[in-house]
Amino acid sequence: MIDETLVLDNFEKFSSLNLKDIIDWNTIETQKPYWVDFSKPTTTALDIHSLLEKWCKNFWNSYIEQNYPDIEFAGAEYWLHDYNGYDSLSFHKDKDEYSLKNFNETTYPHLGIVYYLHDEEPEGGVLQIQIPEGELEEINAWPYRLVVFNSCYDHNVTPVTKGERKCFVSNLWINAPHEGNFK
Repeated sequence: MIDETLVLDNFEKFSSLNLKDIIDWNTIETQKPYWVDFSKPTTTALDIHSLLEKWCKNFWNSYIEQNYPDIEFAGAEYWLHDYNGYDSLSFHKDKDEYSLKNFNETTYPHLGIVYYLHDEEPEGGVLQIQIPEGELEEINAWPYRLVVFNSCYDHNVTPVTKGERKCFVSNLWINAPHEGNFK
C-alpha cells in the first residue's frame, strides 16, 4: 500500500480511452459496484461496462507493472459517482462491505483511485484523506484529475455547493472481495 497520494492532472491526455466521451450520465446506474477479474480475458464487446472494465484493467495493469511487479492482484472493483445535487460523503474506509455485514470480517483493498470526469471544477466536492498520525490532505476535484490513494485511510467528500462532480472510482484488490458486493 502507498502512504503518499499521487495526483495526475489532465489524465485524459494519457488515456487511450476517454471515459468522459463514453458515459451517458443520464442513463447509467451510479454507485453500483462492478468487479473486474484480472484472471479472465478482457471482453471485446462495446457496451459501456465492457469499455469501463477494459479501461480499469488497462489502468491497473500498467500501474501494477510499474509499482508492484512482484504482487499478484485478483482484480479491481469500480463504480461511478455523480455528486450533482449530492450533499457529501462522510468519512469512511473502503472495505468489503458484504463480508463486514454478513460475517463481521473486515478486509480492505490495496489502493483506490478517483478519476474526475467533469468539465469544470465544482465548488466543494473536495476529497479529504486523513493520513494516519498526520494532516488532513485535501484534493480539489479538478476536471480530468486522477488521484491514486490508500483508500483504507479515512476519507470523505465535502458537500458540492455548485456545479457537478462526476467521477470513476476503483479499488485494487489482492484477494477478491465477496461476490455479494456485486449483486
